[in-house]
Amino acid sequence: MVFDFLDLYPTTASYLGLKKYNDRCEINISKTHILKEEKLVNKYLTDLKKIKEKIKEEKQKMNCLACILILKDMKKVIDSELLVRSKTKEKITNIPYSLLPLNQMDSPIQFIIDTINEDYYKIKEDDDFKDLISKIKEFNKWFEVAIENMRLGMKKNIVLPKVIANEVLKQLLCYRKDKSYLKLIEKSKKVNDSLLNKFKNLYEKEFLKELELFIDFFKNEYLNNCRDSISINEIVNNNIYKNIIKSYDINLDANKIHEIGIKEVNRINNLIKKIMKKLNFNGTVDEFHEKMKKDKNNLYKKGSELKTDIIKYKKLFDKEVVKKQFNIFPSSDYVIKKFNEDVSENLPCGSYLPGSIFGPKRKGIFYMNSIVMSPKYDVPSLVLHEGNPGHHFQATISQDSKKINFITIFHPNIIIPYDEGWGLYVEGLYQYEDLMLEYGKLNSELFRAVRLVVDTGIHEKKWSREKAVNYMKNNLGHGDGEIESEVNRYIADPGQSLCYKIGQMQILKLKKEFLKKNNDVKEFHKKFLENGEIPLSLLKLYF
Repeated sequence: MVFDFLDLYPTTASYLGLKKYNDRCEINISKTHILKEEKLVNKYLTDLKKIKEKIKEEKQKMNCLACILILKDMKKVIDSELLVRSKTKEKITNIPYSLLPLNQMDSPIQFIIDTINEDYYKIKEDDDFKDLISKIKEFNKWFEVAIENMRLGMKKNIVLPKVIANEVLKQLLCYRKDKSYLKLIEKSKKVNDSLLNKFKNLYEKEFLKELELFIDFFKNEYLNNCRDSISINEIVNNNIYKNIIKSYDINLDANKIHEIGIKEVNRINNLIKKIMKKLNFNGTVDEFHEKMKKDKNNLYKKGSELKTDIIKYKKLFDKEVVKKQFNIFPSSDYVIKKFNEDVSENLPCGSYLPGSIFGPKRKGIFYMNSIVMSPKYDVPSLVLHEGNPGHHFQATISQDSKKINFITIFHPNIIIPYDEGWGLYVEGLYQYEDLMLEYGKLNSELFRAVRLVVDTGIHEKKWSREKAVNYMKNNLGHGDGEIESEVNRYIADPGQSLCYKIGQMQILKLKKEFLKKNNDVKEFHKKFLENGEIPLSLLKLYF
């Protein structure tokens, strides 16, 4: 099953370390690709349903059930993709993502730039350049298909919000100026000159030409047809957001999630009030947040300062959290890299890219944002979340277990509460003596609680962008630039931000029940991580 889907998604296979796929690039937004995916999904749904009852081993059964849930969700999206292309008047119930082929956080064009930057694998020999040339040739077809799909989206009113489209345009203009390809040529002195010239000509005369045509279409045609609304429910019907929430393994109504968010915001702010009292601050919580985020002492002046602190906190947590609370460890450490600064404005403060599963070992990467930088008091939580024992532990231990399955490879929506819930959960595993750092920990959790309110506010309650921004500004000690970027993120990717707080709350509940029977936190962490990534709704059956 895994390799059948990897054949369909060679770019995924490539960054996982399967070198034989390096010369390929799928156009997953084409109807041809969607039909191939439909065929695979139907085949494996049938097969897995047949063998499900025959599986006796508990862990295998969980994996089987998880794959069935994922395939069912994929089928729903495929059905909507095909329905929107038909002449039927039947309403779609899921987002046809192919009509929205890029946003400010997810751009296939960025994948090509990242590949040239060697984020996924090294490009240093003649054969590597032959593969890269072939990959870019295939990718160039994406531009034509994307324009065709986006024109269909314009007819169906399935288009990006204008606020997101404007951010995408900024990125597109940055791609036009990107010189990564020249840097790659410059450092590849042992590669045949004819190959380097071929690559350079392909990039400049074909890739950049296609990019320019796409920019022209986007700027002069598409942008004028983008919607003023920001709620995902307004593009087709009111079922879309509800179905998105379900796809993330969250069995809660949007209004209920909104209520939970407000309660959590109030609870965490009450804890912050205790810190305010110890610091002899007499104003309101909102005033305290405002003071913290504007205090120049809390802000980094340059990215090198941020990296120094990331390394410092990593050493601290490896000693005080990992060593004391864990008995299961990844086989390798992670490396720290900066995001591409040209497009960092709309990216999060940090993120994690898992290492390769197959082929030559590539370590996991902790990306830091040297443009949109968190206040100093937020950085410890970021280090715990993205690094050890956060996402790096999750991903690498899963890979080390050799239980490579569909979930591990493709990280579908259903697994995100497990991943991001864990990331937020581990942020709470260290008690700071420094009151400002303790505030940072609470502010980071508050950030995820606020997301519950804002994401549901935008998409279910149809808040304006201004209302969403103001709510975050009034309830968080985060910089205005970071808040603007975050609100844009929720608009572009509805539902994903719910997974952090909802996932954390589910993990804390599991932990509480486990410790009643076995008062050993190391064993809880081992039990949680040892099976690899499992949807929380199924994992709780294992505890």
